[in-house]
Formats: sequence, structure tokens, C-alpha cells
Amino acid sequence: MRIAVVYSEYENLPQKVYKENPHGPEQMKVTLKTISEALENYGHEVFKVAANVDTLRTIMDIGNIDVIFAHYIPMLNKKRQGNLFAMLELLDIPIVGSGIYAHTICLYKQTTKLVLRSHGIPTPPSQLFYTPFDELDAELKERFPLFVKPESEGASLGIRNDSLVHNEEELRKTLNRIFKDVEPPIIVEEYLSGREFTVGVLGDEEIIALPVLEFIYEDTDDVKFQSVERKSVGNIKTVCPAEISKELELEMKEIAIESFKAVKAGVYLRVDLRMDRDGNISVIEVNTMPGLEKGESYYNETAKVMGIEYDELINRMAEIAHRTWQDDLPYERGKF
Repeated sequence: MRIAVVYSEYENLPQKVYKENPHGPEQMKVTLKTISEALENYGHEVFKVAANVDTLRTIMDIGNIDVIFAHYIPMLNKKRQGNLFAMLELLDIPIVGSGIYAHTICLYKQTTKLVLRSHGIPTPPSQLFYTPFDELDAELKERFPLFVKPESEGASLGIRNDSLVHNEEELRKTLNRIFKDVEPPIIVEEYLSGREFTVGVLGDEEIIALPVLEFIYEDTDDVKFQSVERKSVGNIKTVCPAEISKELELEMKEIAIESFKAVKAGVYLRVDLRMDRDGNISVIEVNTMPGLEKGESYYNETAKVMGIEYDELINRMAEIAHRTWQDDLPYERGKF
């Protein structure tokens, strides 16, 4: 097949990118390389296309593209991620991954929670803050400690060691800091103090959950979540498959698959979960574009445990997109 790999530009970026998201540009560079090589190793013709105002015209000028493999993660403002997929859907070419609906839902964490709850999927109570001075809801006042994070960012952007707050004084201090780092709104939710897991989902004619991965936090760790400071050290330990009961494994896999269906995701997705102090599982994030960097990303790692090597995984995604895409527009490609 002729495949266009669409990626986030990672060169000549504003200095703010390297301050707020220091690993983003290099991760995108490596991911573009590993995805392209995996597709080429299976005999596909690959065309690398930067995500910018010329993307649609570039793809049309290449001509006869069978699949678009878009791995676009904005370096600073993740809310822009959905814009690219809205553009690409206009071409009516099979796309690896979710469409604009799923990206729009999952790029806004509070909206994600509303959708999940409407399908009976557990997620911690939360509130949006538009200024550091907004009144804290009565429900959350009874649920300290709380967790403070951007509503529409990923890769731990804006999440620092002070994101965990134990009282209103700490909450206001962290809100003042985070409003300087990222755009509002900010989401504040109940902090779940138990074990943390992630489950990848691969959606073909049969939607399957990949093996459960657990993030391991030691008693001596300063924080037991993935902050920018913790990621910069690079010592986050994981175990896959997680050492859990079969019952808990099946529960988390079912939640992940139901989350995939609830947000109408396509091809692949990753769901992050945590336990509360009583051992109950809740969804804390739904990621429509988990990392795909070879040898580094959690999604790839869990697929490998299942026996799906990296090149096979990337090509399987492309094949799923090509096979399941519904061409329902009456116009020729590029006409809309």
C-alpha cells in the first residue's frame, strides 16, 4: 500500500516547547522513524507528511494514498490534535486511529468523564476551574487529597509534584502555578491513592484488550504518579502482565473495551486506571493517541507481551484501517 505518515513538526520550535515539553520533539522524531521503518519493512511505500496548513494539499499531490497513518501530538496545546483529524476525514482516505468524534471527546477530560459515566464506567468525581479563585464544590471539599491537572493536555504536561494537594491552601497554590503553565480550564478530581494500571485496546472486527500493565511505585518515591519531574528522571518501573487476580484483570479489560466503545474509538486506544483506597477501579484517562515509539511506549510493550512484535503491530493497525474504513461520500477524494 501507499501510506502517508502524518506527524507533528519537531524542528525549529519555540523555546517554550523545550521548557514545557522537553522530550516531545525527540519522541516525535523517533516515533516517525520507527513507524515508517515498520511499514517499509512490510513492503509499503511510505510518504512522510508534516502536519501544517499544507497537509491536505501535500497528500492530494502525492496521489493514490491507500492509508493515512497519523501520529500527531501537538507539542504545547493538545486541543489542536482533533483539528488535524477533522481535516483528514475530509479526504475520505482510511485513517489509522480514531476520528474527530473520539478525539474531541477524549481531549476534554471532563467531557470524557460525562460520556464514561453515561455508560456506567467508573471515574473519580471532578470539577473544572476557569480561574484560581473559583469556589471548590462541596462534594470535593469532603474528598481531599485532590489531584490538579490540565483538562486538555497529555504527556504529563502541567502535572508536577505539587499536583497532589491535601487541603485548600495547597490547592490554591497549585492552581496559581498551573494557570501560568497551561491554558484553562484546569480539572481537579479526587486522588485515587491505590495501584495504577494501563490497558491498551486494539479494535478490529473483534475489539481486544491487551495485557494489563502496572506502574510500580516504591514506598520511598516522592510521589506515586507520573509528574514531569518524575518522568525527567526516567525511573518509572512497570510490570506487564500485572501481578493481579484473574478477576481484576478481566474487570479492567472489560472497562477498557467498554471505554473504547463509549467514545467511538477506532483501531487503537489506551485506558489508564487507578484503584481507590478500598481497591475499587476507576478510569483516570482515555488516550486516543498513545505513544508508539518503538522500545519505549507502554502500548507497544503490552502488545509485545501478547506476542505482537512492533512491526507486526504497526502494520496490523494499517491493515485494520484499510479494511474497515467506510467510504460513504458520494464525491471523489478531495471534493467536499
